Order: sequence, then C-alpha cells, then structure tokens
Amino acid sequence: MDLDNHPPLYQVSDFSNALKKHVETEFNYVRIRGEISGLTRASSGHIYYSLKDEKAVLNAICWRGVATKLAHLLEEGAEVIAFGKITTYGARSNYQIIVDNLEIAGEGALLKMLHDRRKKLAAQGLFNRVPRLLPLVPQHIGVVTSASGAVLQDILHRIEQRMPCHVMLYAVPVQGQGAENKIAQAIDALQNMVPRPDVIIVARGGGSLEDLWCFNEEIIVQTVARCTIPIISAIGHETDHTLIDEAADYRAPTPTAAAEMATPVKQELMINVNDIRNRLRRALYHLQQNAKQQLAINQTFLTRKHKIFETYAQHIDIATITIKHAIKNLTVRYQHRLQTIRLPDCRHLLYQKQQIYAGQKKHLAQSYRNHIQTMQKNLSLQVVKLESYSYRKTLQRGFSLVKNEAGELIKHSDTLKAGDKIGIVFANGTADAIIDKT
Repeated sequence: MDLDNHPPLYQVSDFSNALKKHVETEFNYVRIRGEISGLTRASSGHIYYSLKDEKAVLNAICWRGVATKLAHLLEEGAEVIAFGKITTYGARSNYQIIVDNLEIAGEGALLKMLHDRRKKLAAQGLFNRVPRLLPLVPQHIGVVTSASGAVLQDILHRIEQRMPCHVMLYAVPVQGQGAENKIAQAIDALQNMVPRPDVIIVARGGGSLEDLWCFNEEIIVQTVARCTIPIISAIGHETDHTLIDEAADYRAPTPTAAAEMATPVKQELMINVNDIRNRLRRALYHLQQNAKQQLAINQTFLTRKHKIFETYAQHIDIATITIKHAIKNLTVRYQHRLQTIRLPDCRHLLYQKQQIYAGQKKHLAQSYRNHIQTMQKNLSLQVVKLESYSYRKTLQRGFSLVKNEAGELIKHSDTLKAGDKIGIVFANGTADAIIDKT
C-alpha cells in the first residue's frame, strides 16, 4: 500500500464537524414535503418528529419558540411542507431539519385534517349543546371581526336599518398566524365587559380553505362552546363551512344575515305593539260592558230582597207548625194507647213505652232545634249575600246615585239638560244640584 496516497485521517468529532459544515453550506435553506410521524413533545417545550414519504425518513425539530407558534399544525399523520435549515447531529450520526415554519401540503391534506379534528371535537361533546335563545330586542351586540373591510360595515349598516343599538366591536385579525388565539381572547373578553353584550357575532368575509383555517382551530371551538352568551357564526359565504359554525349557537350564511338574525325589524315591532294595544282596548271595553250588565242585574236582584226574606220566613213558619203538629199528634197517640193498657198486667210494658216515648220526644226536640238552626244559618247567609249585593256597599266605595225630580234613577247623561234638578245619593246622605251644562 502506498502510504503517500492514503486518504486524510480524521478524528470522529472532526469528521462530524466537517460533515456538518458541508451539509449546512450545501443546503442553506430548504423546503421539504412529507408526512409528520413520531410526534414527541419534550418537557423543555421542543418538539421532535419525523418527515417521511414512501421511501425515506428525515428527522425534524421545532425549537420551543417556533413550536408554540406552529403547534396547531403539528398533528400526527398531517402532510406538510417544512421550511428550515438542514444540519447534522453528530452524537448519533443523523442529519435533520431545524424547522422554523410549516404549511399544510394541499387542500386534500387540509380536508383530511379538518375531518379528523371534527371527529375529535365531536367526541368531546363540543357540537351537541342546545342553542340558547336570541334576545327579542338586544341592547348590546358584540362583534368580533377585522376593523377594516366590508364585513364590519355590512353588519353596522344592517343593524342601523333594522334596530339601532349599541355595537361593541372587538377588532381582531381574521387570518394568518396567531389569529385563532386573538379571536378566542376577544370572545372571552366580551363576556367580561360591562355592559355585557346580549349576543356575539363572529364574522369574516369569504376566502379559501387556507384563509378560513383559523376558524377550525381547537382553541376557537372550545372557547365558543363554553361561552355563556349566544354566538352567531358568520364565516365566509354560504358554501363555506368551518368548525366554529358547529360549535356556535347559530350559523349565518353571511355577515349581513348574522345582523338580521340578531336584530328584529323596528317597524314590525311597532306594528305588533299597536296591534296588541288595540286588542287590549277592545278587551277592556268588553269587560266594562259586562260589568255594567252585571251591575244592572244586581240592582234588579236587590229590589227583590224583601220578597226573598218573606219566602224564607214562610218556610220557617211552615216547618215550625209542622213539627209542633207532629209532636202533638204523637203525644196524643201514645196517651191513647197508654189508657187502653191494663195497668196491673202491663207495668213493665208501660215502663218500656215511656222510655221509648221519652227518647223519641227528645229526638224530635233535638231535630226541631237542628232544623231551626239550619234554617237560621241559611237565612243569615242569604242576608249576608244580599247585603254584599246592596247598592249601599257600592256607595261606600265612593260611588253615588243620581236621580231626577221624580226620584227615578238617571243612567245616561244624554237624558239631562241644563237647568234640570237632580238629587245625588251618597253613602252617608243626599244632596241636591242643578245641571249647569252637559
């Protein structure tokens, strides 16, 4: 062997450093597409994983600062495009990519991630809550959207047209890195504001699946699901669908439609109020007419009170006479039977009959007293009832009767004319008056 032609001799660490320098120089900054596999989150905050395809595997690292920003994209099985620098790890003779940014690789991969995330969040029960009722007339409406653009103007214009109220805008970015965190913070902040909004609208204009992706993030879905204020989701156009739509209480096809859902039409409310007012007036009129008819019936009934007293008094008299005759006849009958019995032979029988007679007499007397008491109670109840119907009770409540010179009751003012003499009956007396005008 020719010693002069031997290759250079390296220490292992020297060769590893030389290789590291060569790789980092040759591949300064690269984009690599692959599927995330073996995702591991270290206690230090760094994330370790692999990018793989059908033929090869490449180790990848996200340092803690980058991992915090990209955590929502790092999911097992997701197909991504990684941006970063290639380097080596001499301790294990590995080459790897230090990732500083990630993108989902194509809409198909996004749809798969969306499908998997929907199943995961549905299993947590975030999509099956009962929608809260929207207020009929909201006083304060919270709006979470971008401060620039047509979406906010559409919402404000529609609210002003239908039912002007206080709009509480919480301006946030609605696209890009970190937007989901700021949107979630806005929803939480609105719940703690004073005054507190009656309803919250989360809105954004149309866009691609990637543009709307922040509204599919777990942090927004969880925040909306636990919100105690009714939320209307108005993300994109009618054909767009995001996970916030499934967690919100209501979904509107457009931001303008969300404003319509949150507010009633002022003119329609005024029509309804007028209709209810007219119905109340009619009901009060019918109640007044019924009361007048009942008063007339009661007045007619009061004029017959003496006849009612006489009828009950006659019933009592007849019952008293009937009982007295019954006692008298029973006494005579038993006395007659007693006289026909031979005393020497019927002493015991006579004693028994006397006992029976005494008991029946006592029973009849008690029955008579009970009947009299019952009739007296009924009479007292009728007296109380008649007194309650008495027009004098009405006078004691502040009303009065108006009579003409003939003593007849005046029921309508159109029967009077200037110069007529009238008498006014109060609860505690009367007064005379002359009609000045009607």
